[in-house]
Amino acid sequence: PSSTVDPSDQISPTGPAPPTANFCALSLGSFTAVSNTLSAPCLSRLSTVQVLGKDLTAAEDLNVGDKIMIGDTTMGGKEYETMLMFGHVNAYAVSNFLKISTEGNMNADVLEISREHLVFQNGDIHPVPADALQVGDYVLNGENKAEKVIHIESLNRQGIYSPLVKSGAFLAGGVKISSYTTVSTSGLDDYQFIH
Repeated sequence: PSSTVDPSDQISPTGPAPPTANFCALSLGSFTAVSNTLSAPCLSRLSTVQVLGKDLTAAEDLNVGDKIMIGDTTMGGKEYETMLMFGHVNAYAVSNFLKISTEGNMNADVLEISREHLVFQNGDIHPVPADALQVGDYVLNGENKAEKVIHIESLNRQGIYSPLVKSGAFLAGGVKISSYTTVSTSGLDDYQFIH
């Protein structure tokens, strides 16, 4: 993937200086836990999610309680699930993301995702880290149909967001991704998804 730094992507904080990359916060209702971590598997602030009653919504505009699209039903309708909380959220942290373009998301949907975040690849039972994808691979869309990856670009952007839903998967940028962000294997074909 090519690498781009977007100098116009700056938010001017009011108050203390913003933290640098790898700073995460866990929010549940009025409780917020803050920690420094080695990685921040998240969406960028500009990644889009379909929200019931709001249409396409940037990750930075999501709220706990929003109903976000998790896929299409077998009857052709849209299926939504309540966003329970953010696994990670920090409007000021700067992190590296992969901007993944598919044949289906070229017009409006934006998927900017951290390298560690898990994406559902066509043909795989378990999701894979976004940095495992290559141009020409196929990812799943909301209909669980394959969409070809046509471009991957690396960029730095301010703002990290990781929405969580009960089912563990939702659509971002028209691509099925996991709410979970890391896969751990024990070597016995046991997969544990960790957030």
